[in-house]
Amino acid sequence: MPSEFNNDIVFARFINYMKKALLHKRINYLKHCKFLKEQELQLEDKEWNVLSSKDNMVHSFFAFNGKDEQSILKILTEKQRQVITAIYYEEKTIETIAKDLKLTPNAIYQIKFRAIEKLNKYLKGE
Repeated sequence: MPSEFNNDIVFARFINYMKKALLHKRINYLKHCKFLKEQELQLEDKEWNVLSSKDNMVHSFFAFNGKDEQSILKILTEKQRQVITAIYYEEKTIETIAKDLKLTPNAIYQIKFRAIEKLNKYLKGE
């Protein structure tokens, strides 16, 4: 075999190795996520309170300056609140929301954009 193909063979082996390694990492990640989800479901309120008091990271999309999500969402119009809730809490697609509200997907994008803009201004204190 000519030596010019030796590098290609080594590279191909490396690519196959990396594919397998990434697949195993993905499998381990999914197993870990499943394990964590099971652990979360078993936690009681007291345990959640202890964890949340030690946790200084902001996990919520809207948590800011000690304000809770519901009070912040009240500054939005009813349609904006419906769209934001459907997208971020119910994890619905734009098309599904458009169908539910009998609007076009473009209208949903506009409502979402304006709602996020309004929330940003509110949270920045403008």
